[in-house]
Amino acid sequence: STVTSEHELPKEETEKYIQDLISSDDTAEVLRKMFFHFSIDKEYEIEKLMEMSKQFPMQYLFTQVILDNEGRKVATVGSVEDDLEGNLVMHVSSKMSFSDFVLNMVMYEAHQKGKFTKESVMDFITDTPIIDDDRYSILEAGLDAYFNSNLLVAIHLIVPQIEDALRNLIEQAGGLVLKKSRGGGFHLRTLDELLRDKILIDALGEGLCFYLRVIFTDQRGLNIRNNLCHGNMQ
Repeated sequence: STVTSEHELPKEETEKYIQDLISSDDTAEVLRKMFFHFSIDKEYEIEKLMEMSKQFPMQYLFTQVILDNEGRKVATVGSVEDDLEGNLVMHVSSKMSFSDFVLNMVMYEAHQKGKFTKESVMDFITDTPIIDDDRYSILEAGLDAYFNSNLLVAIHLIVPQIEDALRNLIEQAGGLVLKKSRGGGFHLRTLDELLRDKILIDALGEGLCFYLRVIFTDQRGLNIRNNLCHGNMQ
């Protein structure tokens, strides 16, 4: 079954909210504000989930089965009592459907005012030590595709570079990014493994690492990285 919900966005309050986020003349500050406003507070979301489970107890009592586009079972989520994390992933994923709509409005206004462009994002990126210089051309091509509304190309170019940057962060901090393979050599740890690494959790915070898992690697969430790499992105 499909569950839908409606949200009202008071025009004046929404416009003020957007302008507050993009008011700075410093593009880096605008991007930081967008990031912090639209990421999550994990503990707060757990509290909201528990409130909802008390308000709508039947919805959280039974196991839910998650299917892919071909109707194959890819994950199950138990009751909120037995599977808090699974329910939290689904809760955060559902919340994204609304917050992403608002984020798109913010990004559009920032773009209109020249504060969210390919050039400004590249300027921001080149200040970060965890992105290798030889990746700039790939990211620039991905941003070109994004700002030309070629989203399928953009996601295929940009998502692997996010994974590479997180891997660089762990490696620069002295962590391990390789693991033994069956053939006797080594291969790269998966993005999900990286996002559970203590170095990354200490650097980014448990809440952000959880949020990134919901977006990129959790089959109960958006699972963008895995769907993309397995050829399931549409």
